[in-house]
Amino acid sequence: MNLVRTMAILLFAVAALGAMMLTNPGRDRAFQPMVARIAAGDQGQARLFSARIDGWHLEPALSLPSGERTSEGVFLVLDLTAAGTTESTTLAADWIGASGRRYATTARAEGLPRRLDTAWMQPGLDSELTATFELPEDEIMGGALLLHLPRMPALEGALLMAPPQTPPAIRLAPVSR
Repeated sequence: MNLVRTMAILLFAVAALGAMMLTNPGRDRAFQPMVARIAAGDQGQARLFSARIDGWHLEPALSLPSGERTSEGVFLVLDLTAAGTTESTTLAADWIGASGRRYATTARAEGLPRRLDTAWMQPGLDSELTATFELPEDEIMGGALLLHLPRMPALEGALLMAPPQTPPAIRLAPVSR
């Protein structure tokens, strides 16, 4: 009887240890930014910044001072309002596509004013900015905007923002900004 009870306790302990090991995050997941999910149209706030998506549209080409930029896909342009909360900061953005692939803001939009990746957010001052992504059109619907500090520091805040519920407008002619 003692042997059966000892074996049952040992079996329970092994099962509990296995369950803990399967559900415990590894170092790669434990030290990631803390991501807050923000519903469409809502203002999101992390520790060092706040932001909201004001609108979005697609452009088949960008008209820049250095010339027109075209793409095999489309340019997704998001209009944002962002501010620092307690100190001046910069932000970076990624578009998480419908497939789960991650797209950084395009470097081909250099020359556009109000670019998110070149702006400094000041505490208490709203900045109207744009984030431009070059991606396949099928990655837009069902995707989300991930706003974070550059280099995604561990244990810092990030915002995963749902885009507006209406499909983005499509501009047929390149628009100069």
